[in-house]
Amino acid sequence: MIRLVLIMLAFFTAYKSASNGGDFEVFLDAAQKLDHGQNIYGPPYVRKLQYYYSVFFALLLVPFYAFPFLTAFCWIVFSWWCCYRTLVLIDQYWPFERFSGKRMGLFLFLIVLLGYQFMFYNVANIQMTPFLLWGIFESARLSRQGKAVWAGLLMGLIINIKIMPVLVLPYFFYRGYYKTVVATLATVLLLFFIPAIFIGYTYNANLHQIWWSVVNPFQQAHSVETEIGPHSVVAWLPTLLMETPGDLPVRRHLLNLPASTTFLILQLVRVLLFSLSLYFLRGGFSKLYRLDSLQRFWEFSYFLMLVPLLMPHQQKYSFLFVMPMIIYLIASFLMTPKPNRGVLFKSLLGLFVLCMLVYSPLHGKDIMGKFFFEWSHHVHLLTWATLLIIPIAMYFTPDKLRRAASETGFTVRLVP
Repeated sequence: MIRLVLIMLAFFTAYKSASNGGDFEVFLDAAQKLDHGQNIYGPPYVRKLQYYYSVFFALLLVPFYAFPFLTAFCWIVFSWWCCYRTLVLIDQYWPFERFSGKRMGLFLFLIVLLGYQFMFYNVANIQMTPFLLWGIFESARLSRQGKAVWAGLLMGLIINIKIMPVLVLPYFFYRGYYKTVVATLATVLLLFFIPAIFIGYTYNANLHQIWWSVVNPFQQAHSVETEIGPHSVVAWLPTLLMETPGDLPVRRHLLNLPASTTFLILQLVRVLLFSLSLYFLRGGFSKLYRLDSLQRFWEFSYFLMLVPLLMPHQQKYSFLFVMPMIIYLIASFLMTPKPNRGVLFKSLLGLFVLCMLVYSPLHGKDIMGKFFFEWSHHVHLLTWATLLIIPIAMYFTPDKLRRAASETGFTVRLVP
């Protein structure tokens, strides 16, 4: 019965969002421009939004731009399937028996509560994040099963469509899935050239040159995002280090450094956050080291967190990538036995609750009011909350969870 209700809800939200058009209109507009030999990255823009995705993705959508409602409807239904499949894949990482009784109910309730607004934003705007997140998890599963070519084809496709998952590729390399990395890079290159067969080499090359100037994450022009919409370190740090115009007349800068200095500090912070992955990557270099599924999930979730934090042009819906780590931390708090819940545990729990208020539906315009909602975006509260999750995740290592499991009577179950 519950499954039927969820399926009906998926179709209802698909119908409602498809009727509104959402950002999928931007994708279909790019497909139409491509079909007419125009610049898919230039104005005029539908919904005042620029197209940031690949030439190949626009080419895939050419047969469908004449059917906007049906295409958007099918994509949303597919997005819900991606969400379901991702949860199934996450469950396969968990080595302990599932929670029982009230604890299981609380666990599921918190996952739905904290993931709701980000999945809602993706569905309402008809976005790509659920597809990208599923693709990364599915590629990881295929890699572990020795299906490197299929893993690389899928990973290469999602990186070609939207470059942001490229930050996860070093994880595959570090863990020794070299064939997956090679297949991914080969797929990305192949998908760069395939459009030339249909639109011509010169037109394809020109579009890719413009595309790279638009999405290059290290370009200084992308180092300051002052509007309310974007989140990430790229949007957050410059507004603290230099005076920038904003949508609200509220001061948010602590310093007033030159733009060049701010850009340098931003790159150093990016490197620092990426370097912290070495703390999570335990067990040595390559897949020759035996890792249990809990360790894999913990370290993999950190790499997923880095995607919306480090890449430019990240909107609120991209923070669906943080949900795997949030699921891990919810389980960590619930599994910790009462005798181990000392001052540090309670402090981290309080910090986590404060961060999760930003992730919960309480962080909404109808509840907070328009001014406080816009102020929270103006000061990038979502980025603050996500950064504060990192030290909590560093504390709850897989070793701590294994000890907690043994003390609370959880038994280990076999996982792939």
